[in-house]
Amino acid sequence: MTVNLPSAAGERSAALDGLRALAILLVIPHNAGLPVEASTLLESAVRHAYAAGWVGVQLFFVLSGFLITRILRQSRAQPGYFRRFYARRAFRILPAYYVVLFLCLAVVPQVLEMPPGFAPSAGAVSAFALFYVNWVDTAGATVPGLGHLWSLAVEEQFYLAWPAVVLLLDRRGMLRLVAVLVLASPLLRMAMLASGMPSGFVYEATPARMDALLCGAAVALWLEDATAVERARRWAAPALVLSALAVLSLVPSTHGFERHHVVTQVAGFSVLSLAFSVALAAVVVAEGRGRALRWLGAPPLRSLGFFSYGMYLVHQPLNQWWGEGAFRRLWGVGADGYLPFVLYSVLLVACSYGLARLLWAMVEGPALALRERWCPAVPAS
Repeated sequence: MTVNLPSAAGERSAALDGLRALAILLVIPHNAGLPVEASTLLESAVRHAYAAGWVGVQLFFVLSGFLITRILRQSRAQPGYFRRFYARRAFRILPAYYVVLFLCLAVVPQVLEMPPGFAPSAGAVSAFALFYVNWVDTAGATVPGLGHLWSLAVEEQFYLAWPAVVLLLDRRGMLRLVAVLVLASPLLRMAMLASGMPSGFVYEATPARMDALLCGAAVALWLEDATAVERARRWAAPALVLSALAVLSLVPSTHGFERHHVVTQVAGFSVLSLAFSVALAAVVVAEGRGRALRWLGAPPLRSLGFFSYGMYLVHQPLNQWWGEGAFRRLWGVGADGYLPFVLYSVLLVACSYGLARLLWAMVEGPALALRERWCPAVPAS
């Protein structure tokens, strides 16, 4: 099977696109929801898988920390370091984001009947437009159908600080800083919860999620060293087993990684960040060297990963403003069993993929072509 991807796919890692695909395939069903109670062991497993699907965002954070750190480290000696980085990030992130935001806030409400509570305030619009919605979401400055955009705000805030850190510190200094901040993250979340901060705020606050981004950064830094790469290849399998066991050990105490559970937020975030970082390192060092991880680069997964940004942008408005209502009309409000909801999730993934391809053709692709004309990448020396 072949998948015709846009030409930019040639600059990307097929296996990392596979990881992006896994992340988006966790997130979309999670946000679609599975409201029915489980009556069989299989239904219980599916229900827990849906509830834990938020971990896809954690995987996205690890991937972002890795890729951004690698880009910055490769370009730190080049002229126009800050200008080039921010210009290229802006072309990549902002056009699709602002087009979707404009359509959701100004166009779609004129066409569809919006859900109850859809009344965007000036403060909410500002929070989305300026990427600080994760700080005010729990205060009510959000919009039904757009709450998932908090994670993009976290990443944009990371982009503000991290380039300066990469420029000012050498590799060893960065590794030390990353280690200190990763170790401090669960302590920070514990202090936030102990002080009475809502779990929703802890879930979205940038400092509380920094360990995922920084664990990804650590992988990029660590794999710069050839000796570390060889060591990673030798120890990838046992490290993956140990990290999987660490994740599984928390399943009972977190009620299946329920995202607002105190153990999930204090320890689970960090364990997942480390486990995903181990998996990422294993994928990076193994890519092209064997069959064990070749499935990650399979054309369907690679295509889903390539369009995962657009899928993430559109899936919640599609779900909350159209999909849920269509589902109720098709299956009835009180649909029995989990199968209708699983089928709905599959349909939501498919529709999100289709809209993401349209968004690429009309917005993302032209924006990236313009980026390469105005601000081309400079090969690492």
